[in-house]
Amino acid sequence: PLQGNRWYVAWARVSGPSSDCGSSGQGMVTTEDQVVFYFKSSKKSNNGTDVNAGQIPQLLYRVVTPETQTAARQIDTSEPVYILSKEFSRAVSTECFRSLLSLLQWGWAAFKAGLTQSAVLTVPSSSTAS
Repeated sequence: PLQGNRWYVAWARVSGPSSDCGSSGQGMVTTEDQVVFYFKSSKKSNNGTDVNAGQIPQLLYRVVTPETQTAARQIDTSEPVYILSKEFSRAVSTECFRSLLSLLQWGWAAFKAGLTQSAVLTVPSSSTAS
């Protein structure tokens, strides 16, 4: 788990033509859980991105409490965590990202279809009194 009050860098090395980057970045974000994330520019930036442009679009996090620590240990035994090496990151290509995006789009579409089907199956039928 990440520890509070420490800086972490999340970055990706992307080679290829320039692409659109984020704008109107925020130096601080407070979540619904009252978790506060601070952002600052990094020396790892090699293309002009900083707090104002090119931030990571989404952070997924989980607040660890004594209850979730126990649950996390149980989950960890059935779902191993794999640490990716530097060699793996050097082998990632544009095609890998395209494939990942295609997989995510398919998964999202399948998830939405499942929700729609589930909603149709759970709609109670109305009855009229005679």
